[in-house]
Amino acid sequence: MCKRSNRARRTLLTSLLLVTVPWVQASPFSARLSLTGTTAYAQPGDLGYVDEDQRSLSADQQTARLMADPVTRFGDFSAHLRLVRLHRDNFPLTEPGVSQFRWRDLSSDWLNETTGNQQTRAGHEIDRLSWRYMTDLFAVTAGRQPIDWGTGRLWQPHNVFGAFAPTDLDTEFKPGVDALLVETWPSDFSSLAFAAVAAPQHSDQRDSGAGYYRGQIGEQSELLLLAATVDRDQILGAGWESAWGGMGWRVESAVYELEASDETPVFAIAGLDYRFASDWVVVAEWYYQSAGASRESELPVFLADPAIPFTLKQQQARNVLGLAVEKELTPLWRGSYLLLTSALEDEDSDVHASFLHQLNLHYSVSNESELLLSLATGGGKGLNSTGLPSSEFGPIPASLTLRWQVYF
Repeated sequence: MCKRSNRARRTLLTSLLLVTVPWVQASPFSARLSLTGTTAYAQPGDLGYVDEDQRSLSADQQTARLMADPVTRFGDFSAHLRLVRLHRDNFPLTEPGVSQFRWRDLSSDWLNETTGNQQTRAGHEIDRLSWRYMTDLFAVTAGRQPIDWGTGRLWQPHNVFGAFAPTDLDTEFKPGVDALLVETWPSDFSSLAFAAVAAPQHSDQRDSGAGYYRGQIGEQSELLLLAATVDRDQILGAGWESAWGGMGWRVESAVYELEASDETPVFAIAGLDYRFASDWVVVAEWYYQSAGASRESELPVFLADPAIPFTLKQQQARNVLGLAVEKELTPLWRGSYLLLTSALEDEDSDVHASFLHQLNLHYSVSNESELLLSLATGGGKGLNSTGLPSSEFGPIPASLTLRWQVYF
């Protein structure tokens, strides 16, 4: 019975991909294979540390993304199927929060085994399944699709339906949400979007809705406005992006009215970026979230507070500073460095800073293939005697990640 169920599931998934390609004018099929391996070494006070004999952490993941994006006379279709196998050994993982914006999960594990600190999972997920119709005046997209708003380089307060973390290594495909998106262009240099986003079926969450405006002001500036209802919370946002003296700068903010706690936290960023003549690109961005922790004792409370939505938990501390440096080293090599830092007060009101360092090296194997080597480590106070964090980045163990990906 189980084998028949798996065979039927695979047949259904294949049909979902094929049904999106009627009346195709060109073959739009493509695929991406990604092989990733991570190893880490945990010190006392780091996440994943057990004892002196169990300091090594490891994880490996194999992902195949099968993509069908046909353009037809009846509109543009998009269907992306992800096949994933993940194995971890004493390695801490966090689950993405985008599932709260999907009416149905459309995923299943064919294998899910846990033995002690080891876990092996293999399964599938339909990450995109949408139809888009576009005219000169408007565009309508229905189905599972990415919604990506905001101008921040490291954090985006206007990305109320999920955002990448500054340390994410794979940002090519933003996870899709189940939505109806209507876009229009009031002028040549402005856009207006309205989104209705579904809540999971059989849950107590409510559907979400948002309106987003982006328009050019003058020659080098843009104004951003956001109004949204996400689950039960009301959000108003505004932003401004401009350039001065060869330097780009931006501010972006969102004010939440939380129904569960009757509070109004503010999430804001301010950033600068500059490209030097030597092709060095420097980005600096300050993160502020008024509901975040300012003292060490507030970290566990903030993380466990059910009234604070996951979009306000992109970082734990109230203030975080990010600095990123990027450069094309050679035609084949590209490098980047990321520094995140925050400071918290202890019980004696002394301030302690924590740091996260991430160094990435990209090597272009061919036009369709790339290797990535990433080194990351945290610095600062780690976990306390009860296993709770005492700083934002201190408990992060030193890790090495190697990834190879290729397109077909």
